[in-house]
Amino acid sequence: MSGGRGAGGAIAVLCPHPDDEAIFCGGTIRALAEAGHRVVIIAATSGDTAEGEPSRALRDLRRRELEVAGDILGAAAVHHLGYVDSGIGPVSPPEAFVHIPVDHAAAELAAILEREGVGSLVADGPEGIYGHPDHIHAHDVSARAAELVGIATRYEMTVDREHLHFVDVHVVETATEAVTETWHGHTGTYGHTTVEIDLLVDVRTHIEAKRAAFAAHASQLPEHSETMRLDADAFAAVYGIEWFNRRGPAGPLDDLVG
Repeated sequence: MSGGRGAGGAIAVLCPHPDDEAIFCGGTIRALAEAGHRVVIIAATSGDTAEGEPSRALRDLRRRELEVAGDILGAAAVHHLGYVDSGIGPVSPPEAFVHIPVDHAAAELAAILEREGVGSLVADGPEGIYGHPDHIHAHDVSARAAELVGIATRYEMTVDREHLHFVDVHVVETATEAVTETWHGHTGTYGHTTVEIDLLVDVRTHIEAKRAAFAAHASQLPEHSETMRLDADAFAAVYGIEWFNRRGPAGPLDDLVG
């Protein structure tokens, strides 16, 4: 594929499951779109194992939810790699994303990145934010795909666990506890400490769009959930900042840091 690509061009966000894009970088997507960047969202899985066995009905629902959330956030396109959600149980379905060889999935991702003219890629870090196996695999796949396409600038989504300790953690802590209980070997930690994080993006000016994107994922974040029952101030306190580590030269997310 291409021999090298700087931080120009489109920006792609690889989310392991529909709703990860809203939770971990929804405000950043909206800010980039409003700044005139072309942002594309790529879902590694369809989140179809969230209720146990893979479900075609849930797959289709969560894909539709992601399309709606993408529109709210200003994404120019949404793509689906279409892999099966690995779940968080001790045994993943044989066709699950974690069982797909990195080079195979990376080639599929690279084809989309090449077609979209992507110059910067946003994905999980090596720890997968909270240790979910799909998030960790998404990091490995994204790093390899960036090599194939020649993308120099990658941003790794994370959270500042010291910050969240003071304001509450909600979705991240609940997810971490679930993974810890069911995935052998998980350490039960999430994110990074403040000094380990490269970029902090204040997205409070886009918090209404971010909350609307959360609401679009109603199968996972229903109105009665703890997260969606937060008042406006509490929601902004928890979700009004997004964090990233950068690999490679400065790119478009650096311009969002005030």
